[in-house]
Amino acid sequence: MAAWKSWIVAEKARRCLRTMFFVAAMTASLLASSLPILITVADVVVPCLIVSSITCLTCHSAAEHVLQYSFKTSFIDVPL
Repeated sequence: MAAWKSWIVAEKARRCLRTMFFVAAMTASLLASSLPILITVADVVVPCLIVSSITCLTCHSAAEHVLQYSFKTSFIDVPL
């Protein structure tokens, strides 16, 4: 009977190890397949953060530029 219980414990440990290996393999596969998407998102987000951190505090917003612009003279050179 003791041998039977030790076999059950060993089988549970083996199944646990196999499950952890499967989860690790699936996580690595997901990261490898989604890496181009993560790089693309980082490529878009990082420049936006850099630009927003170096812009001046007294700059006008796009709406303020449009309100201050004289549309009677030209529609071409709208400063945005």
